[in-house]
Amino acid sequence: MNQAEKIAALIKGFRQSCAMKAETLSELSGLSLRTIERAESGKHIPSQQTLSLIAKAFEIDPCAFQEGYWENLQKSLEDAAKHKILVPTRKVESTKSTLDWIKPYHASSYNLEVADDDEEALDKALSFIELMRDTCEISEDIPMSSVHEYAKEMAATAKALIDLGYQVKIGSYQAQQKSSKSNPLFFDVLLMLVVPKDNVMEYALITHQDGWENTQSMQNTMLPSSVG
Repeated sequence: MNQAEKIAALIKGFRQSCAMKAETLSELSGLSLRTIERAESGKHIPSQQTLSLIAKAFEIDPCAFQEGYWENLQKSLEDAAKHKILVPTRKVESTKSTLDWIKPYHASSYNLEVADDDEEALDKALSFIELMRDTCEISEDIPMSSVHEYAKEMAATAKALIDLGYQVKIGSYQAQQKSSKSNPLFFDVLLMLVVPKDNVMEYALITHQDGWENTQSMQNTMLPSSVG
């Protein structure tokens, strides 16, 4: 296997370990689909800029594509399969699209891509997140009419964020605690994102925090049996 083929195997391996399509990698990296396909073809060595953008999309060190790193390929793929997950997300802008996500979860996480000096947007984003968390937590203990009222309030906040140049996207995924492999504890996690309005991504690449990892079944699905 020559250098171009090894780099191609790494790119394809990381992409498959994240259960990611080539089209999604194209969107995440800002590269054309043709560039991704050429990089995975193994027929030429991609430019350093191309490799840097791909590494950024995977949230890995660009040195992953340098010689000497290849020997640790399998370990790197296993680590990616344990700690990274590609989560489908949907835009929230109506009462119904908000109601779709209101149910009990074991945990929640969020990511804000709001300008530091945009205090109005930040306040509204945090307001949405706090109300969604609280409503999900008590959703089974309050009347449906109350849930609906909370959803209307969140939808209004989401629309206000759109007017400010942002949008709310929501997804969910499952994770397990690292220390509980013999008797794993599974947690359903709600993911909330506030991102610029022109963000067209339908997925979010999530890296689990310390102490958490993908479920074993997800790891088995994400880890390719062979690379190259």
